Amino acid sequence: MRYHGQFAPQGRWRDKVVINATKRKKAACPDAPQQAQQRRMRWAELLKRSFLIDILECDKCGGRREVIAVIKDTNTVTKILDHVGITSAPQRFEPARAPPQQDWCEDSWD
Repeated sequence: MRYHGQFAPQGRWRDKVVINATKRKKAACPDAPQQAQQRRMRWAELLKRSFLIDILECDKCGGRREVIAVIKDTNTVTKILDHVGITSAPQRFEPARAPPQQDWCEDSWD
């Protein structure tokens, strides 16, 4: 969504027109300490905030899960999934079909 005029982020009278209007913060200096810069939210925090899903909560015991590793190597992922008994082959989908009305429209125009 884009705003123009006084509703734009840098509008001169935006703070008088919009409730809770805030000015943009200036970019942090690269020499500033790491704590002063805003940190990025973790994916689990984003899911909880967006969809009210706490992905790190265990369904069985109610405890907290912890991410211990992220594996990006395809061969390693395949070996682990095959060892655990989960298929590592990608799911195959049928090709998309034409809409059912297509045959009807072609016949009616001839």
